[in-house]
Amino acid sequence: MAFAFGALLNQQGDDAMSASTTKLATLKEAKQATPTLRKRGSGHAKPRKPLISLDDPGRFYTGHVLAVGGFSAANLFARIADGRFPKPRKDGKKNWWPTHEVKAALGL
Repeated sequence: MAFAFGALLNQQGDDAMSASTTKLATLKEAKQATPTLRKRGSGHAKPRKPLISLDDPGRFYTGHVLAVGGFSAANLFARIADGRFPKPRKDGKKNWWPTHEVKAALGL
């Protein structure tokens, strides 16, 4: 009798396991079917170490100005709006400033 009862439990356990495996398989299929959304960045430039010094002629992009000036992108654009920093020039969509203008604006 004990053997038959154990066999009955194993059979019920196998049925429950196959049902959970089926549910898991359908969840995996549903997850694969839904597109994953990529987290967006802040949209602001990140400070980048400039490759040239302020004394050399050249261009500083937004990231370079942030690194040299030591302020955030929001603060930089607030300074531009207030007139405390010169307006950038455009190269397509990228903002840039001549190094001599950055040096003068920062008082260096």
